Amino acid sequence: MSMVCFRYARFLVTLLIVWFTLAAPIWSETQQYEGHRIVDIQFSPPEQPVAAPDLETAVTLKPNTPLRMVDVRVSIEKLYATGRYEDIQVDAEPSGDGVVVRFITRNSWFVGRVSADGRVADPPNPGQMANATRLQLGQPFHEEDMTQAEIGLRKLLIDDGYYENQLQPRIEYDARTQQAHIHFIVESGPRAKYRTPVVQGNLKMAVDKIITATRWRRRIIGGWHPVTQSRTRQGVDNVRRKYESNNRLMAAVQLKQMDYDRDTRRVAPHLDVDAGPIVDIKAVGAKVSSKAMKQNVPVYEEHTVDRDLLVEGQRNLRDEFQARGYFEAEVEFKEQKLINDKAEIDYLINLGKRHQMVHIEIQGNHYFTTDSLRERMFMTPKSFQFRHGRYSDALRRTDEESIMNLYRENGFRDVQVNSKVVDD
Repeated sequence: MSMVCFRYARFLVTLLIVWFTLAAPIWSETQQYEGHRIVDIQFSPPEQPVAAPDLETAVTLKPNTPLRMVDVRVSIEKLYATGRYEDIQVDAEPSGDGVVVRFITRNSWFVGRVSADGRVADPPNPGQMANATRLQLGQPFHEEDMTQAEIGLRKLLIDDGYYENQLQPRIEYDARTQQAHIHFIVESGPRAKYRTPVVQGNLKMAVDKIITATRWRRRIIGGWHPVTQSRTRQGVDNVRRKYESNNRLMAAVQLKQMDYDRDTRRVAPHLDVDAGPIVDIKAVGAKVSSKAMKQNVPVYEEHTVDRDLLVEGQRNLRDEFQARGYFEAEVEFKEQKLINDKAEIDYLINLGKRHQMVHIEIQGNHYFTTDSLRERMFMTPKSFQFRHGRYSDALRRTDEESIMNLYRENGFRDVQVNSKVVDD
């Protein structure tokens, strides 16, 4: 048996490279078959993923016609174009006064059902274990993908305290659908428990307070909690919040590693802490509660202090006071230098006179009624519910944009909406 064609790559660039580099020797080997009558065309394996009519259309070679290498190449390209093949080779062997052409194929496989179960106490649950493999329904599947799938599943199990897990992967190939169904049988082993964390860095807080803040240790009955991914993450967040409660808003807490002791089945988390300076944010010129300050100044939420966040806090505080009737409110902030591990930030507030929003007038609305526009607006005249009305520069801009969007969505592309405030 002699090889009369070669393995084609899927991509045209590779196909051309292979052809130009290998065509000469292949051609010399096939001179004896070029032009010989094709006695039969066979497929190995006999069961092909392409329906018989489509297969006949794709293969331009026909029995009782001369064997032409150009027809072999075209047939392979058409078969690859179906997307159902990963590898195609063509053999030819003499038979009587002609040749038998045989297509040797390897199917493309796609991820089908992915599941995992076994002796595993939640967490993780079966759905989380299947997702951890990162095998997505319908994506191309190769057996080497199982390595990364196992790595992902083992990481999930370890993060949830199962350091002594065992996996038995099984793959079921469905030739009819070209799907590979993957199932993992999981033996989790015992779940590890925490032990005393290793805490290092610029702490500015007693180590025992940091450990207590993690809540990894049982308070009443003593001992340590079992390890879970969510509990580990929550413990790190608890330490950060502990620092924030002491106004160390720039505190950074990182989990560097988890050291597992197989003999005791205990895990020691390693925390790296940078307490950062005390950040004192206060309002000057108007009273702002601690709750309102945290709601309006995003440094508390973002766990860092930078100019962009302070500017956003400036706008939010201005809008807050304008919504209370101080329509002329002005807010600026001033940063003090870091002195003795303390940084001060003052928001300077000038409220101006308190006003009431008494009337909203809309003119020039020739397509939509005033009521239709009003129901889309945030600004509101004074009422029993809103003693001073509801107004701020931000609300006014939002209402302008809302009205413009309404008109543009209905074909008025050049619409303009302007507003002015009259202080009576």
